[in-house]
Amino acid sequence: MSVEDALPAPTTLQPGFPAYAKRPGFAEIKPHNVNNIHAGLAQIRTEFQRRALPATTATPADPPSPPVEASDIYLLTYDHRLSRTPGESIFVVYCLNPKLAYLTSKPPASRGDKATWLDGLGTWWSTGDVRATERSLGQWQDILGPTGFGSIMESIVRGEFFRKFGQPTRHTSKGHRPSAGGVDVHWLEVAEFLHELASELASELREAA
Repeated sequence: MSVEDALPAPTTLQPGFPAYAKRPGFAEIKPHNVNNIHAGLAQIRTEFQRRALPATTATPADPPSPPVEASDIYLLTYDHRLSRTPGESIFVVYCLNPKLAYLTSKPPASRGDKATWLDGLGTWWSTGDVRATERSLGQWQDILGPTGFGSIMESIVRGEFFRKFGQPTRHTSKGHRPSAGGVDVHWLEVAEFLHELASELASELREAA
């Protein structure tokens, strides 16, 4: 299982990897595909330009940040091969130091050969394939905090509830996302299930008419 619409690896990967130079810097993390690379570069431009503003424009809600050299700015993109077997998931991180021009203006649209477009964005490095570390629930709580950890626990609690409660005719909240509206757990009985199917069929027939 890979990132949706994942791009190939850049063909101009540099040997080694950037090293901390004891200067301030920042990076944005995105999946390794066209839309997210554009989005990540846009966020980097915004932050770069914000840091270039004079300190007098700062407010208590938006305190000044130190200016950053272009060489200390990165876009980190990732792809992965997920496994249902613990310890078998693999990921790779690509590290882009964008060209100076793309810190103030948009890069060209990604038409044509995607590898050429990727290579033209700046200088790339890679971590190579990395075996993902499996973590305990306690570790995930430390990493994600209460809100993110709640998303994990919601799925676990839902599964345990139905294991004890019994499997309904139609479990309609299997794909429920924590950010979605409505109740977290819901299901249908036979009569409701058939009613829903009839309503869907009637709607399709009206559209086809």
